[in-house]
Amino acid sequence: MKKEVLYLFLILLSLSGEVATAQEKNGFYVDFGAGFSNELKFNFAQLTPGVGYKFSPQWAVGFRTTLQTTDSSPEIFVYTPYVSYTFLQFGKLGIGTDGMVSFATKKANCDETMDPYYKPYKPPFFEGGLNVGATYDLSRHFGVFVKGFFLGYSNTEYTHKGAVLGNGRFIFDANWRRVMLGARVVF
Repeated sequence: MKKEVLYLFLILLSLSGEVATAQEKNGFYVDFGAGFSNELKFNFAQLTPGVGYKFSPQWAVGFRTTLQTTDSSPEIFVYTPYVSYTFLQFGKLGIGTDGMVSFATKKANCDETMDPYYKPYKPPFFEGGLNVGATYDLSRHFGVFVKGFFLGYSNTEYTHKGAVLGNGRFIFDANWRRVMLGARVVF
């Protein structure tokens, strides 16, 4: 699986060379994000390739798959369809939110090799809500983004640890494990 993620990253890099040939700012896009955290007593990394369609400078729809790995857990795949809306635009800087629904599966089938600390956090899990983020357009067709805070429903146990408001399933999560940095190429 890690080879496939590396191949996807290399494809995204090669596509960035074709940015100059694209004609419109709106259209199909590919993006790639990454994040890291160690606040759950183990190192936590995530890689997120995605595809979508940008209708206007404010609206886009897409789908991303997140590969989450830790030091001592199975690989976790998170599937996320989303609608993105940019509500503030300051020149090349945009601030907006993704309305999203996420569900997760795990690659490993056996719990015996899993770290006991990690077992309460294993999939399947489900989330639905809003992710807040910012984008910066480096050119007409290439930009970078950062995503962070989450407000919504979550049935995952690990989202109720750390910088989280809410005792039930409806939460505001401001943990570092939510932070994602990435790049987007619009065709």
